[in-house]
Amino acid sequence: PLATLIAHVAANHLGRYEDGLAFMDKLSALDVFAAGDSNSMTVTRCKAILHMCLGDDEKAMAFEDAGHPAELPRASTSVRVRMAVACALGEQGQPERSRALYKEAIALASYGPKEGDPAASALAMNSNNMACDLEERENRSAEDDALLELASKTARIYWEIAGSWVQIKLAEYRLAMTFIALGNGELATEHANLALAICEDNFASDEEFFFPYEALARARFCEGDRDGANEARDKMASALEEASDGNRDWFTESLADLDKHLA
Repeated sequence: PLATLIAHVAANHLGRYEDGLAFMDKLSALDVFAAGDSNSMTVTRCKAILHMCLGDDEKAMAFEDAGHPAELPRASTSVRVRMAVACALGEQGQPERSRALYKEAIALASYGPKEGDPAASALAMNSNNMACDLEERENRSAEDDALLELASKTARIYWEIAGSWVQIKLAEYRLAMTFIALGNGELATEHANLALAICEDNFASDEEFFFPYEALARARFCEGDRDGANEARDKMASALEEASDGNRDWFTESLADLDKHLA
């Protein structure tokens, strides 16, 4: 976990790839990273990610080969590395390389990752994160809009494989928010209602309905249905009353933000 965290911070947040690699070399020197075990292979894959971020594909491929678990399809490791690099480069202002690697990862996943394959989790989580980043980006290009929709749809596909109903519900929420960002209130409403239906089918607690109702309120507003938006907003407020202490502040801020949007 430390190796994964350091690689993420170095690549996604700081763009300090060489520093990340230097830290990986220090980890590799520790006794706990015995050659060939899962810890060592994690560090090796992190090196592949950082070298690919630098554009050194030859070294990246060598570390990718060395960090591949033999029990998985070879494409699984390629997918994981490219997904990580695509997200990092997207955050570091390299949209063209990011898009190309993301699409390459999706193509490599045509082998069909199954439950338990970490490639499915990587596609789900990183696609969700990419969609979140693109939703908030100002002055998106047409290419950004297309990538936003692709990322949300991909996250939904792979959460079906890698996640529980909670993640699938959140993927439908993400799709609703994506279509709101793209100005398609009708599709946004469809996915918000799907998120609510998943909660109902799984006898979810009241607080699980909070964000689906937010999505529905925003989607109705996007469609021009102010009454529908206010109705969903009030149901969101009711769900807030049942929120756990750990979520209450977050939910309160989210409701306040919605109210500003609807005003």
